[in-house]
Amino acid sequence: MKMTRMIRKGAGMEGSRPPVTRQGIRGRLMRYLFTSLFITVLVVVAPRESAAYIMPAEQLVDFMLANFSRFKTVIITQSVYHVSHQDQEREFEVKEKIWLKSPDLLRSEVVSRPGTGDMAEAETMTGRPGIDPFFRRLLIAGVSTSVIPLLARMGINLDSVALTRLGGIIAYRLGGGDPENPRLLIEKRRFLPLLMRYPRRGSYGMEMVTVKFSDYRELAEGWYPYEISYVAGEKFVERYSVLTLNVNEPIEYPLARMPRENPGRRVEDIQWGSGTVEEEHLREIIEVLKAKYR
Repeated sequence: MKMTRMIRKGAGMEGSRPPVTRQGIRGRLMRYLFTSLFITVLVVVAPRESAAYIMPAEQLVDFMLANFSRFKTVIITQSVYHVSHQDQEREFEVKEKIWLKSPDLLRSEVVSRPGTGDMAEAETMTGRPGIDPFFRRLLIAGVSTSVIPLLARMGINLDSVALTRLGGIIAYRLGGGDPENPRLLIEKRRFLPLLMRYPRRGSYGMEMVTVKFSDYRELAEGWYPYEISYVAGEKFVERYSVLTLNVNEPIEYPLARMPRENPGRRVEDIQWGSGTVEEEHLREIIEVLKAKYR
């Protein structure tokens, strides 16, 4: 008897549930869609908004310079490959030595002659534009208060900062979006300079220089590029390959002060001894050639 009452009571409870209507199904479906949309916004949109923040140029330059803060002096022996801009074939090779001292002192000497060639090769060598010290200011200990004005004088728009890619590497771009504009690309992961483009007054007038830094190697003091390519206008290409690199050793030679002006405008004379950087560089090349063809 009790069992019969319980069954009847249960049956009565089931019978008391409201029937499922189309309106109820629609309401549940709307709640489900709203919840799914809300989760999608949190998962997809929110990270994009947070990733959209890009540091200002001053902060990026600070992080970049921190990689070289322990490079007080740098002595580099490098191979210089002069190549044709048209077919990229090597024309000649010299060995060059460069002394750098923070924040803006340098010296350069040609220390070996070309391997083979004739007088046409000699004329090509003397046609080199000489050492261009501007990009090396980024590869020595310095402070943003001096580097930032230098970049601005080089024509780089420091108010224009964005993310870009160079050969598959994500980088910060300082400067305009047009690839022909002056610009500085800084690797996003390690804050290392990848590319620098700026105007320079060469032998044939104003020309754009493009410098690419690669093959970064980690030393006790930080990272340093062992391969640098230098393109000036449409006629001059050089590739620098580091052979030896000594850091924070004393320098006994007289050094020159790098220019502070925009290389696209008047460049101050840089002197060690009695001539400018390019005059000294040219004298060294001429002496090498005299020895070769004597």
